Amino acid sequence: MIRLRWSDYDGIKISLRQNKSKRRVLVPCIQALKRMLDAMQRVGPYILTRPDGRP
Repeated sequence: MIRLRWSDYDGIKISLRQNKSKRRVLVPCIQALKRMLDAMQRVGPYILTRPDGRP
């Protein structure tokens, strides 16, 4: 989750790749998560960042 990028979120779901199997997993966003993500300021490529912009 730490390296989750804005490009992994399409407004409806989050696309993740599993480390072990390398399979793509699509996670639907519940309404509360969608509202939170849509309201966030996009200051860099990563969703969760430190104040300096690093994941």
